Amino acid sequence: MTIYDDILELIGNRIVHDTLYYSGKGEISRYDFWINKSNLLPYRLKIEMPHYTTVDTYKNLTLNKNKLEDFIASSYFPTDCPLKTKEKVVKKDDLLGKVAPDWVLTDSKNNTFALKELKSKILMIQFTSVNCGPCKTSIPFLNKLSTEFDKQSFDFVAIEAFTKNSNVLMHYQEKNGISYKLLMSTKDVTENYQIKSIPVFFLLDKNRVIRKIIRGYGIESTDKEIREAIKKML
Repeated sequence: MTIYDDILELIGNRIVHDTLYYSGKGEISRYDFWINKSNLLPYRLKIEMPHYTTVDTYKNLTLNKNKLEDFIASSYFPTDCPLKTKEKVVKKDDLLGKVAPDWVLTDSKNNTFALKELKSKILMIQFTSVNCGPCKTSIPFLNKLSTEFDKQSFDFVAIEAFTKNSNVLMHYQEKNGISYKLLMSTKDVTENYQIKSIPVFFLLDKNRVIRKIIRGYGIESTDKEIREAIKKML
């Protein structure tokens, strides 16, 4: 299995290939698996990356033949591994109904844009990331949406929440044909907007009060929800 520069490789939440991701250099890492012919299970793995190579050997592997409905993952945890359960907390959107936190941000070409300079009646802000699948899926809709209303009525800007590499952002924008503003966030702006997951859409009225927050993206369903919210605010 070979990883090329159009696939982002992650270990945990750490980007292994950041600058290489959009470098256009082709192959950036390689995984070689050795399979035992007698049981068709892997017994060796070699990983070659630009900065290191590792080789691991596996012994006594067996297939788990339990039915999926009978499989309990915790049954396979080490006996000395403590288990903790966490109650799901439904948190209210603290920013809803409040004036949007101010910002002055730059795009990949170092052009500066300020929230207060955007004068449309309705403004939508999307927090996105080059590493986010749903965010990438939303691009065709957002390109189209940015042309459906005149700029005095509606404007839209996307903000890259995590990546700080302007070259990565520029390549992502060009590769995906993004026609709207794509800016780079700062730590303070990301924290001020309470960004924990992406994508997130903020719809602001003419006074820049946040009237609606939409989290996540689903083709057609989110498209419809955003369009209906804009028309209701106009």
